[in-house]
Amino acid sequence: MSKQVTQIAEGFLNLALSTIRDEEHTVEAEAVRKLSICDTCEQRKNMKCGICGCLLSALVRSSKECPLGKHEEKTIDDR
Repeated sequence: MSKQVTQIAEGFLNLALSTIRDEEHTVEAEAVRKLSICDTCEQRKNMKCGICGCLLSALVRSSKECPLGKHEEKTIDDR
């Protein structure tokens, strides 16, 4: 299985677990941060990344990096 498929499967697993486990706050907090970045991206195509084609709900909950490196950008809280 390719690395990208494994990473997106990880994202879907984290998405499923987040609905049944309360201890996934870190994953969910990071997903909210990443999705807020995706919301302003010019490459967003509905609920998918226009570059890699991944569903954003899985992408933001996985270890897969944004193809444009935008998830690594510093926020005010990261300074």
